[in-house]
Amino acid sequence: MKKNLQKLRINANELEKEKADLWEVINLSEDDKCKKFIDWLNEKRSKLVFTPVHELIKELFTESNFYSFVSAMPSGETRAANLDMLVSKARGI
Repeated sequence: MKKNLQKLRINANELEKEKADLWEVINLSEDDKCKKFIDWLNEKRSKLVFTPVHELIKELFTESNFYSFVSAMPSGETRAANLDMLVSKARGI
């Protein structure tokens, strides 16, 4: 992860965008991972119009494997329950 961020910063420097924030650097990047991320994020943004928030959050947790990642951490059961609670609370929005 650290190497990827360093690579992005080097690319920003080459584009004379030393003071660019991370979002701008990702958008300017020619890296395939960055392009894929931007496409994925734009897809999720387009769903905001017609998808309930709680479903979108659950989808993000599932697609990114975040739920599995958190579950495998120490106290994973509690952490996963917190994610479930977030989804439940978002259902009320």
